[in-house]
Amino acid sequence: MAICKQEIEFMASAKTLFELSRRHETLFTIATLKLVIEFQGESISDSTYVLPLVWKRLVQYLRGADVCYASNGKLIVALSDIDSKEHARQFCERMISLLADEYHFEDKKYDVKIHLGLSLYPNDAENLAEMFAHAQEAAANIDSKINRIAFY
Repeated sequence: MAICKQEIEFMASAKTLFELSRRHETLFTIATLKLVIEFQGESISDSTYVLPLVWKRLVQYLRGADVCYASNGKLIVALSDIDSKEHARQFCERMISLLADEYHFEDKKYDVKIHLGLSLYPNDAENLAEMFAHAQEAAANIDSKINRIAFY
């Protein structure tokens, strides 16, 4: 099972995974999951109630070496052991199908859509900071109310 961490621990773990990927010349992926939350058909920006529910499902899906972090209505995931861009896309499509759903909290129903931005090393960036920025940019540029994946 993946480990969800606080920001400092997440950054340290992500850096370790990145360096291992660099050393072994393998792909490394950063995914930014932007949650699009609707309540009674209207988009809302407050993810206070829904984010922990989505997080719980995410942790069950991720693999042992993967790490994730939640911040400001977004989930950031560092994925290791990705073989190709197509493998990353397929893995993230399954992640979206698991996470994009109805969530219930205190007798209220929230619909969650996922905009997922991906950045791959070594294709998209030379360092971890660029990877985070590129994944976030890819997620932010999705202009849709449906579940979408965008590569940087």
